[in-house]
Amino acid sequence: MILMENGASVNSTQHQSALIQGTVFLGGDPLVVDWIRVNAFDQWKRFPHIDAPDIWDSIATVGNLLHEQNGSYSLYIEPIEHYITIWPRNVGVDPNEQVINPSGGQTLTVNLNLISFSNNINSLEQLWRMRYSLSTNYFITKDMDLDGYQFRHKNDHLADYGNWIPMRKKTGDVYGYSVSRGNLSMRTIKNLTMNQVTNKDLEIPIKERSYQLNGFISQSGSSDMTAGSRVDHLRFLNASLRVNTPYAGILFGYGSTSVVRYCDIRGQITVELYYNDQRVSKYVGGGLSILFTTIFYRTLNIYIQQVLGNLTTRGFCGYYTS
Repeated sequence: MILMENGASVNSTQHQSALIQGTVFLGGDPLVVDWIRVNAFDQWKRFPHIDAPDIWDSIATVGNLLHEQNGSYSLYIEPIEHYITIWPRNVGVDPNEQVINPSGGQTLTVNLNLISFSNNINSLEQLWRMRYSLSTNYFITKDMDLDGYQFRHKNDHLADYGNWIPMRKKTGDVYGYSVSRGNLSMRTIKNLTMNQVTNKDLEIPIKERSYQLNGFISQSGSSDMTAGSRVDHLRFLNASLRVNTPYAGILFGYGSTSVVRYCDIRGQITVELYYNDQRVSKYVGGGLSILFTTIFYRTLNIYIQQVLGNLTTRGFCGYYTS
């Protein structure tokens, strides 16, 4: 408490930083590596998810590298709500981030227990976790229905982004697979919804158009374009994508040196061509003849807000390069 000359007082506690400290564990042991740190993020509710590409815009505090303190970390943050998470997040384990709302002057212990997971994808939670590795091969071993799926922190966000946030892949493949037969087998993902066109009347402005590349996989392929992902034996039924971004496809937003075999996609893409009076959507479902070696049926209704002659519309992939 600070006393003023006129006898008034100011509560200084709310203006003090909070000290957050803890240890990062994997399999019960401290994680000691020289390229992972713990960071704090605020204002995260304005973003689709902490895995959004430009979430770095909301970083509040950069912590120490874990090897510097034998797997432990410490950082000071403002007394408001934050994500506490390892960075980078796509290191092959579930980062299991924690959301905290400390008081000013508080010292809080927040341990992060990272979660290992299999490449056998047999639940919606496992499907979501595929985003945490850029290069692992995943085998979807049962049909998935995303209707009503609540991804982590979904209801905490200010806008409704659907039931799926696009994931990034470099070289990791995704296969439909039968465990009993031990071979590739068609698997179905139903009721996938992705929404980047959000309510403009929200009281607090949100970070719109966070993903420039929209699809089940936002971007596929290595940075040097020498390798990419393969998607094989997957069927998407009743998929829905609503965007006002440059690249959009139900499967890939942007594909590089990637291959799709025996895939069947059915649904619709709704596109707003303009954002703040500027043309934004350019490639919607193009690249089919280059990217896809073998496909099944393609029943895809694409709704364009305004007809423009050079808009590419095919459905699977927004844009492809090799």
